[in-house]
Amino acid sequence: MSDRKDKADDLVHFFREREKELECLYNIEELLVEPDAPRKKVFRRIIETVPSGWQFPNICYARITIGSESYSVPGFVETSWAMAADIFV
Repeated sequence: MSDRKDKADDLVHFFREREKELECLYNIEELLVEPDAPRKKVFRRIIETVPSGWQFPNICYARITIGSESYSVPGFVETSWAMAADIFV
């Protein structure tokens, strides 16, 4: 019985994490559909939104770098624990 409960708890945790990820993506999508929004404002709002989709949002920080310009929240510190991806358009 306990094993079944543990599996159910694991499944609930798994789906809650996927829910957070999807909610984060939907929120970012809403930011991107504003055609006249200033680029800097959109980037700031994205970096504020990204941590909400991670497992531990209280210790997650985001940064957007485009060419020589970089956008990050105050207090952002680059560490060896990072996930990064280049986006080509």
